[in-house]
This record gives sequence, C-alpha cells and structure tokens, in this order.
Amino acid sequence: ADLTRSNTIAAMAQDVLAAAPPRFLAVGLSLGAIVAAELARQAPERIAALVVMDANLGPAQPATIDQRTGWGRRAEAGQLLDVVREHLLSHMTVTRGALDDVVLAMAARTYLQARASEGLPIRGPAAGTGCEWPASG
Repeated sequence: ADLTRSNTIAAMAQDVLAAAPPRFLAVGLSLGAIVAAELARQAPERIAALVVMDANLGPAQPATIDQRTGWGRRAEAGQLLDVVREHLLSHMTVTRGALDDVVLAMAARTYLQARASEGLPIRGPAAGTGCEWPASG
C-alpha cells in the first residue's frame, strides 16, 4: 500500500488493510514497523504473523520530536537528501555505499509523493536520485 496517501499512522494502517488480503504477514521497518504494529492493533484477526524491525513503538520523547521537526524543516529547505545521508545512511548496517543510491531515490520519491498529495511546495535537488524534483515555491 502507498503510505504517502495518509498522514497518520492509523490512516496508513487503514490504507494497508484496504489493499491487503484477508489474512497476511505484516513486516515493517522503522515507520513501516509502526504501521505494522497498528495493523495488528486494528485487525489482529487478519495478521498471520508480525515482524517489527528498527522501531520504537512507545510515545516519542521530546528530544526525538525536536529532532524530527528539525529534519522536516531541513527537508522543506531543500536539504532532504542531506538529512537522509546524515541520519539514515550513516546508520545502515549493510555494506556502506551498496544501497545509498537506492535509499536516496526512495526517499526523494516518497517525499515528492507526500508533498504533492498534500499540495505542498517542493524544494531541493534531485541530483543522483533518478527522480524529477521540480523547484517550486
């Protein structure tokens, strides 16, 4: 399911449930893991198994909220790919560099889809991501 269509965890889970078969394995990483846990909360009878990776399912701490708010501001200022490089790629445990371009392209695509779906302006370079990233204001 496209998680960029909704802006709450509960709504993202509803999007997944609408597209998923009657019973399925829910697997999630990071935000996807939080959505997978919400799937299990909303429709436990539909979840055959649940795999949650790299997620804190508790309430966000104030420092985490501040950090994420800062990342959002930087993304809106056209620095999304810098944020991804500094705070995601730098912590990946797979062979460094092997998936960098894939992750950067995925981040750019997801950001573009989310901003467009909310009718928000898009700023920043798409260099090296393979994604169209128009300047707007």
